[in-house]
Amino acid sequence: MRAPLHLALLVSAVSVFSCGSATTSTTDAGSTALVVDGPTAGTLVASPVGTTDGDLVQGVLGPDGGTLTSDDGRAWLKVPPGALGGSTTLTLQRVTSTAPGAIGPAVRLTKPDGVTFAAPVTISFALLPSEVSGVELASLGAGFQNANGLWEKQPATWDAARRTVSVSTNHFSDWSALAGRQIRPGAASVQTKQTLQLQVEWCEEMTADQRPTCKPGGSEPCLVAQCRRTSLSSSVFGNWAVNGVAGGSSQTGTLAGSGSSAVFTAPAMVPSPAQVSVSVRVDPGLGGSASTLNSNITITDKAEYQGEVYFFGLQGGTYAGDGKLVFREFENLPDVSRYAVVSGTFYVSAKYPDCDPVEFVEIPAAVGPNEGQLVVWKTASNLTHFWNAGSTVLEVPMQCGKPRMTLMVPISVSLHVTTRPYTDVKDLFGKQRGLPLGGGVAWFFNRVE
Repeated sequence: MRAPLHLALLVSAVSVFSCGSATTSTTDAGSTALVVDGPTAGTLVASPVGTTDGDLVQGVLGPDGGTLTSDDGRAWLKVPPGALGGSTTLTLQRVTSTAPGAIGPAVRLTKPDGVTFAAPVTISFALLPSEVSGVELASLGAGFQNANGLWEKQPATWDAARRTVSVSTNHFSDWSALAGRQIRPGAASVQTKQTLQLQVEWCEEMTADQRPTCKPGGSEPCLVAQCRRTSLSSSVFGNWAVNGVAGGSSQTGTLAGSGSSAVFTAPAMVPSPAQVSVSVRVDPGLGGSASTLNSNITITDKAEYQGEVYFFGLQGGTYAGDGKLVFREFENLPDVSRYAVVSGTFYVSAKYPDCDPVEFVEIPAAVGPNEGQLVVWKTASNLTHFWNAGSTVLEVPMQCGKPRMTLMVPISVSLHVTTRPYTDVKDLFGKQRGLPLGGGVAWFFNRVE
């Protein structure tokens, strides 16, 4: 396995270039395999096999049954009494999920060849609130990767109290919880008077009219297609609303919906409570059940900076990209103000040695005060500002070696910039060229009024 490709730019009064190691992280629903645009959106595409992402858990179970739990406690296999005729060694290990619509952890289950179960076993996944935010819970399921690299979705049971998805099966393979329909973002914060784009995304079978005919485990299995911004008829979607009011209001925010997408405009003042619910009714017909998708949006009047950064250079390979980021104030003191990264996306193209290039890889920015900050010093002796923004780690399939084989290469972005002195807090732009290894960076950020 090749080392992670970690893109890093450090720019300061004395320019420094550094590289850190990347580690795999759990992401929101569908982000590891989300394909919403392009030729593969909504089509059946074989996925690479996931790579190991945790310690191997092994247990010897017998006629009395038992449970194996993953090293992080978020996935487990339960074997009922009587399912095994004798002592059998079973293993469970967390893996990176390459399933379209993957949500939460994924596991690889193995058993000795020839071992069969007299009764189904149960596989369960514990999901975080952020992972199910915006997801239609009725569309939740679990699936396994078949021998052709496709993912077969199985009916599953959702336990709201425990936030678990469970599936019964006799099949051992790579398993993951799967989100079918979802609204993105499932949760967000928006500054007063600003707008937010909302989009319904579909991570189900090839087309909606296949749903009544597919049979889990049968001759027509329910194969999961690449997620897409659904192209279903606009009549499928209706009643875009804010707090249950169609179109919203001036107090809670207004909504302009068209088919599967909508634009939310925040009110001029922060409402009480500050969080509102944007909803859309989805009725696919053709045997599918109707449901309502919800996105929780928090309105804030804190100052924001939004803009873009452009970068290129060499680090383990050649790379170039840009990022769109939003910072929001979380601390305002007499001598310094601090702003957290609240949203953002990087788009990276890279070429790793002995690998085919990848283009326009979409990587979410890491958000929160501890992940990315803009810091503005206001004292006369230190009229500078500093910002940094890191991305989450994305496992990207790359074709490498001779002969070519698929490798899952972790890619992340880490940007750290300090700029020249300034006298106006709105002045947040600049550029730096001639970095070590030939890199460069430019940034343009404006305060949102």
